[in-house]
Amino acid sequence: MKNFILPICLAVFLIGCKQSEKEVIKPEVYNLSEKEIRMAFDFEKLDTVYTNLLSTATNDAESDSLFNIWLGYRKQVENLIKDNHFDWGTTDSSIVLWDRVYCTPEGEVEYYLYYVLDTTFQNTIPAERTAAYGDFIKEQLPRLKYPLTREYKYAQCGTKRYHNY
Repeated sequence: MKNFILPICLAVFLIGCKQSEKEVIKPEVYNLSEKEIRMAFDFEKLDTVYTNLLSTATNDAESDSLFNIWLGYRKQVENLIKDNHFDWGTTDSSIVLWDRVYCTPEGEVEYYLYYVLDTTFQNTIPAERTAAYGDFIKEQLPRLKYPLTREYKYAQCGTKRYHNY
């Protein structure tokens, strides 16, 4: 009887530990720089599930706080671009990037949408480089948690000019 108790306890322990591991979010990334994807994308579908953070602000101080959190997040993205020497394939000194994150209540990004433009808005950035940015950011997102928790899923978006390093 003793010979059976130890293996059963060990099996229960291992199964319990395996079930308690948190599932890693694998974000979906969409390059809206491609017109076909942008035109076909169903924003309404996501916007019914994810609350726009700025629409939840009850006063100017809270709006400012949410905006500053967004700026901090965008600074993390810029640091990743700089630290990894991401090549945009253009000689422009900066890149205009519109992006939108859809997050879990814990701040893990589930969806990341982006649109890349050069500083003159002439679309001189090669399509393969905008696609490469999508691959690059998809690798980074699991480690790039949005620094805000809520009781609901939420979204935030904006445009930022990044230096082209």
